[in-house]
Amino acid sequence: MENKPRVLVTGARGFVGRHVAEYLQTAGWQVVGVDLRGEISIDISSAGFVREMLDSVQICEAIVHVAAVKNKDPDDPSLSLVNCLGTQQVLVLARKWKVRNLVYLSGAHAVGRPTVPIITEEHSVHPINAYHASKIYGEHLVAILGSEGCKAATLRMSSPIGPLTPPDTIFSVFVKLATQGKNLVLAGHGSRQQDYIDVRDAARAIGVCLEKDASGVFNLCEGRPVSNRELAEECIGTLGSKSTIGYSGVSDPEEGVIWRFSRDRLAALGWKPIHSLADSIRAWVGADFQRSKS
Repeated sequence: MENKPRVLVTGARGFVGRHVAEYLQTAGWQVVGVDLRGEISIDISSAGFVREMLDSVQICEAIVHVAAVKNKDPDDPSLSLVNCLGTQQVLVLARKWKVRNLVYLSGAHAVGRPTVPIITEEHSVHPINAYHASKIYGEHLVAILGSEGCKAATLRMSSPIGPLTPPDTIFSVFVKLATQGKNLVLAGHGSRQQDYIDVRDAARAIGVCLEKDASGVFNLCEGRPVSNRELAEECIGTLGSKSTIGYSGVSDPEEGVIWRFSRDRLAALGWKPIHSLADSIRAWVGADFQRSKS
């Protein structure tokens, strides 16, 4: 396979970043990963980030910016330091390197509560917490870079799942309980509906954006909302579990909220998800088994 240009992936050891780096490398890109836990350990929020990168890393032709602090505590300064200042500095590096392509990973929920049945990229933006506000700030900076001639794309990713999903998500909790045959307990009536995207499909979408010189904002989603009740049923059915479903009696503050996104813009680039919810569940179990052996 002919090698493609060099691409810098920030947050390359995180849940999403590691899948992005692995996919791009498999697809022939020369991947350079920067992560506090990685081989190139340079803090994007440090005052010397740009200088350190210029001094120690060979120029890359593209950047995929995944690194972020996912903390909704409005008093945590790391939200601004990493998600705002860090993003700004990654874009300064992009200008210094004169990169051709940049892909920024934002969050689909950063737009705020859905106000229409199907959420397109034109949905009004009303972030409801500091984390989401920090991602929208990054989106604006990326748009400015795009106006300067860089092929800059923002991907608003819905809820990522699949192998190595963090343990504190409802997806991981339900899959783990189902593997153990324990009861799956729902808040409220289990009617809140979420859009789950397999992280491997998300990685492919980023590759497509780089290949197609994509610019602008794109929803990165599966396109089909799944209720908490349906998620529990899928976990039990896929794994042949003896678990049962119960209710906690505690209300769900997002009862009845439906996150349904349009993925037409990414589809126009030739991308579509290929992994089902059942695929994601089985992949989580397989990765957990391998992790337990190591």
